Amino acid sequence: MPVMKGLLAPQNTFLDTIATRFDGTHSNFILANAQVSKGFPIVYCSDGFCELTGFSRAEVMQKSCACKFLYGPETSENIIISIDDALEGRKEFKDEIMFYSKTGVLFWCLLDIVPIKNEKGDVVLFLASFKNITDVKAKSIQEDKKEGVLFWCLLDIVPIKNEKGDVVLFLASFKNITDVKAKSIQEDKKEGQ
Repeated sequence: MPVMKGLLAPQNTFLDTIATRFDGTHSNFILANAQVSKGFPIVYCSDGFCELTGFSRAEVMQKSCACKFLYGPETSENIIISIDDALEGRKEFKDEIMFYSKTGVLFWCLLDIVPIKNEKGDVVLFLASFKNITDVKAKSIQEDKKEGVLFWCLLDIVPIKNEKGDVVLFLASFKNITDVKAKSIQEDKKEGQ
């Protein structure tokens, strides 16, 4: 009998088959129960997922497959809503998202969530794969900066009031932080290794 790399629900051959098939080919992945609407709990996680995120299996199991424990201050609200909508609709989702490891290290991820159906056509599992694209994103930021296409900016808006206390004007200041952001991504990647 092969040694399993993760925790599975006992005597669930369908789950076992899926986990065995994807372990090794998609090294950073989780499987979640699509039949439990409250959070779609994780029922399996690969070694690669644990290494990428810094969380142990015990910390990950039964948490929502939306992986809210990986969200941080720069995780896109729009992407979070799209993930929730895809899970509720039991539809495929694929997009780039900014996650944070257990130690707070930021990393970019290509997240692909695929619903898995049983022989009756019912969605019973979600397979979520996580591809670390931090290096690609850091290079892209540097290239875009050279081409003048993209820059990170710190925006500060201050209301200006008249003598009655009414806001009559807003003063906006922009500070280019592209170098700091690119360096931070590269440093976070080095710390995560």
